[in-house]
Amino acid sequence: MSQRTCKQIPEWKLGPVTIYPSLKWGTTYSFEQITQFANQLAKKIQLPENVSINVFPVNSYCSEVNGQWNVSFGIVQRTETNTITYMYMIRRDTDLDADIGGTYACPFFNYEYCYEKHSHTSLSQKKEFLTLVETTLQNIMGAATKITHFHT
Repeated sequence: MSQRTCKQIPEWKLGPVTIYPSLKWGTTYSFEQITQFANQLAKKIQLPENVSINVFPVNSYCSEVNGQWNVSFGIVQRTETNTITYMYMIRRDTDLDADIGGTYACPFFNYEYCYEKHSHTSLSQKKEFLTLVETTLQNIMGAATKITHFHT
C-alpha cells in the first residue's frame, strides 16, 4: 500500500472566501454536533456589552460556505460609526486520512463583504475575541491542537 503525501497550505481559498487554520480536533463531528457546539458557544461566551454573536443558519452566509460541512458565525462589534463582524467557522472534513479528516475551528472572511458602515473580516484580526472564542470552544468540545496549515 502506498503512503499518501499531503500538500500543506497556509490558507484555503474558495473564490472570495479565505479560511485560516487555527484549531483541530481528531474527531469528525456530524453537522448536527458542530451546530450544537456553535449554539452552545453563543450561550456560554462572555462578550462585552457592545458585542454579540450571530450564528448563521445553514446555507445563509455566502454560497462559498454553503453546505453541511461547516457552521459559520460572527462576533459583531458595534460602535457609534460602524459595525464590524469578525467571522469564524467550525468545519468538518470527512476524509478518512488521519492527517486530513477531523473537525476544525477557523477564522475566515469573504472579501466581497466589506462595506463602508458594516465590514466583515476574519476573527484573527481581533486577538482578544479570537482567544475568547477558542477558549470557550475548547471548554465545550475538549482540547484541540493548534495548527498553522491545512493538509490537502
